[in-house]
This record gives sequence, structure tokens and C-alpha cells, in this order.
Amino acid sequence: MPSAAPHKRRIVIAAALVAATAIAAVFAFTRPRAAPGLALHETSPGMYAYDAEGFRYEYHAPTGKEGLYELSRDPNCLASVLSDHQDVAKRCREALAKDLDVQKLDELRAKYADEIKRLEALGYL
Repeated sequence: MPSAAPHKRRIVIAAALVAATAIAAVFAFTRPRAAPGLALHETSPGMYAYDAEGFRYEYHAPTGKEGLYELSRDPNCLASVLSDHQDVAKRCREALAKDLDVQKLDELRAKYADEIKRLEALGYL
């Protein structure tokens, strides 16, 4: 008579694999977050972010575009409120620049000079 132990072991292993896959999916599909006031360095190529005061400030170095998002109302950072909160954006911009050891965030654009030229040639900038 075959033992039930190998069957139970397979079930436990399968359950562990399903749980590990679910955890990996959660990490893969959520935006990186930092403690308030800590800079998130590049969250994707050329995208820099800084969380503070319940907001997330984002700076895209290749295009020079920036955005400010109210995390309590817009946790997925879809609608920028930059024009309504210039003072918060300024503080975040300065803190991010300090954290990245640059005088101004525009200095980060030098790293993407070739990409900027391509985007300009294509009419995106």
C-alpha cells in the first residue's frame, strides 16, 4: 500500500510555490515606496522620486518633466497636483537634489544626452 506522505509533501510544495508566486506578483506590480522624506533613487531609467509630506515628487531626467502626486488621494500617481502645491514641489525638488548630490536636477539630464537627442529628433521633446 503506498504511503500518503509523498502525496502530502507534494501538496505542501505546491502550496508553497503558489504562495511564493503570489508574493512575487505583489512585489512586481506595486510601485516602490520609501519612508516619508527618503529619496527613491531611480525607480525606472531616468525617473527619480522623493516622498515627503504625504506627496510624491517625480522627476524624469530625459524629458525634464516633473510631477507631484498626493499619495492619500492618488496612490498610483496618475494625476499631478504640481500646479496646486508649488511650495511642496520646491522642497521635494531641493531635497532630492541634495540626496543625489547635485545642485539642480537638470544636471541629471547629462547622463541621458543621447536619449534626449533621439527624443528631440522624433519630435517628442
